[in-house]
Amino acid sequence: MLLKSVRIVLNFSHIIHFCIQLIIYFTIQIKGDDNQFNYTVQNLQCNKDEFKVALKVSPNFGGIIFGRDYFQDEKCRWYNNNNNEIEMSIDINMCGIKKNEDEYELSLIMSPEKNIIVVGAKEILIKCTSREEKSFSKIPENDEIVISLTSNPNISNKLHFSPITTSTLTGNGSTSKISLQILKQHNAKGILTKTAKIGEPLTLLVHLENTRLYNILLSDCYAHDGKGNDKAILKIIDSQGCGVPLERAVEEDVTTQVINDNEKNIFINIYGFQFTSNKNVFFECKIKTCIQPCTVKQCKKNSKSDINKESEEKDFTNLVVKYMLEIKP
Repeated sequence: MLLKSVRIVLNFSHIIHFCIQLIIYFTIQIKGDDNQFNYTVQNLQCNKDEFKVALKVSPNFGGIIFGRDYFQDEKCRWYNNNNNEIEMSIDINMCGIKKNEDEYELSLIMSPEKNIIVVGAKEILIKCTSREEKSFSKIPENDEIVISLTSNPNISNKLHFSPITTSTLTGNGSTSKISLQILKQHNAKGILTKTAKIGEPLTLLVHLENTRLYNILLSDCYAHDGKGNDKAILKIIDSQGCGVPLERAVEEDVTTQVINDNEKNIFINIYGFQFTSNKNVFFECKIKTCIQPCTVKQCKKNSKSDINKESEEKDFTNLVVKYMLEIKP
């Protein structure tokens, strides 16, 4: 009687195990929650030729998903095309898929913004064990980590800016008549920094040492990866001197501050961000200078006419200021 009971229990255990395997195989529901977006792994299959994964993302996710270190490969990046479902079918030798015996591993990066990595970016580590006629995932509980990527050398194309004439100044923390600086915190009196973390509050500031000689207008500020990648460009301030806001990266207001009727600061609040192709972020801004007495207005959104623009341009000399910021983990 005891032996019969044991057999019944063992058979029942086998039935439960079999049902669990079927559930895992046909519907994999692995959720990753974040205060900005979430995802669900709907399906996962792999074999010696192909790695397939289907993700369902929240409607507010308008960013990008790509294989870690493979952003430059179009076959290794995917977008949410308004249907909130992203299906990936990847050659087993592409996008950084690693093989260990019968297990395949893929690292995917989810960033809330396209082309740049901002605060809230996550890494999903997906492991798939190849089985005859079935596949299922093994994803650790701590499947998401805040990330900082290394550079990808496979980059082509040249960086294109609006024509900018004459001299170039480089901000390096030393004293100069005009300098570009990146400061810690959202504070024009913050500490000059060469390094930052993703999401860290920063201030991009242009400093004019002496307004008695000339005045300045800040325009055409860009950040780029320094490698000539035309997709790795972020506009911070436009040609009219107005901020170009981007959530988690750039705020809108551009502030002008005159100190003791002599020095002048123009600054905008930003947050630490990183391009997928380089750990360093390169900033370049166009500075329009005019000899005093001259009046300039930062952020002229509604110019009266092109004729007025042309006449104003003749009164300015253009400089370019540069700064490099290293993003650290």
